[in-house]
Amino acid sequence: MHLPRRALLASAALAPLAPPALAAGADKIRFAASAPAPRPYHSYLFAGVPGLYAGLNLAPEFLWIAGSAAAMQVTLAGDADIANLGLADFLAAKAKMPSLPLRMIYCQDYISSYTLAIPTSSPITEIAGLRGKTVGVPSLASGAVAYTKAMLRRAGVPPEEVSIVAVGADAPAMVALRTNRVDAVNFYIGSLAGLENQGMEFRSFTAPIPSGCFVAHERLLRDRRDVAVRACQALALNTVYSQTSPQAAAKAYYLQFGMPTAEPALALKQDMHVIERTMATHKQIGDPHLWGDMTEAEWRGVLAYIGADYGLPPDAPRDTYFDSALIPAINKIDISIAVKAAQGAAPG
Repeated sequence: MHLPRRALLASAALAPLAPPALAAGADKIRFAASAPAPRPYHSYLFAGVPGLYAGLNLAPEFLWIAGSAAAMQVTLAGDADIANLGLADFLAAKAKMPSLPLRMIYCQDYISSYTLAIPTSSPITEIAGLRGKTVGVPSLASGAVAYTKAMLRRAGVPPEEVSIVAVGADAPAMVALRTNRVDAVNFYIGSLAGLENQGMEFRSFTAPIPSGCFVAHERLLRDRRDVAVRACQALALNTVYSQTSPQAAAKAYYLQFGMPTAEPALALKQDMHVIERTMATHKQIGDPHLWGDMTEAEWRGVLAYIGADYGLPPDAPRDTYFDSALIPAINKIDISIAVKAAQGAAPG
């Protein structure tokens, strides 16, 4: 389901276009995104509609669901095939219910997209300086809580010596920072970039582990495994497309969800910043990581960093959580297709 289209503004650079048509007869794939509404930084999902998906013979549908728990429920109920979740949220659910018929099939980022940010106007210059201070997170159910605690521990600060409070996002978070209700925030990088667009400047710190993933129901892996592989290839191509041209990715957002109500040139500049900041946490072209992979060493790093917060033993088997068997097939993809498509979509 899509949100109502926003008001259309005529612009030479951002002229409204007809919504893209999906290929008839293509294999349908339904993604549940753990977000209440699409944002430009979700371009790793939709930047390739329709061309890149059509090239993989896929017809995608996107369900925008508030929160990882709800996105998991939609996938368990069969209303979605693949859920885009916070890694910590998935690990917590699977640790509590090992028989949960969900498996991670694609690691989304390689450094955490949760970013601990301290205003540059603050006298606090490093994480250790947050002892006795207050950190804001979107909600106390957010994976940002676990990542905040882990980063504090790594900096030598017992988490119980820092207050972690829910401040929401966007304008409420800005108010909390500017009124000194909180000394720092830990937000998804795309949301933090939105605050930067409003003139805020930060010292940013990230955890050296993933924070996002894509999870599939075991029935998809059993009955439509090839579709799951192609869906993950689309994610890789969308990422390359967005990294190659944040401008083209922003225009893909407008094409599908409506033009911005703000002044077009400013909106484009801000949305490009949000996309660029988000894509920096994902695998880069030339990065030795395989698309979507989480190696055994990286899995051990995750367990060491946040495993204790979710009751995962340090020797928890990766294969209980992650189906790595798809990775070789996912990586049989020509990313130059996405590079050329993005270059062709953006003005010279």
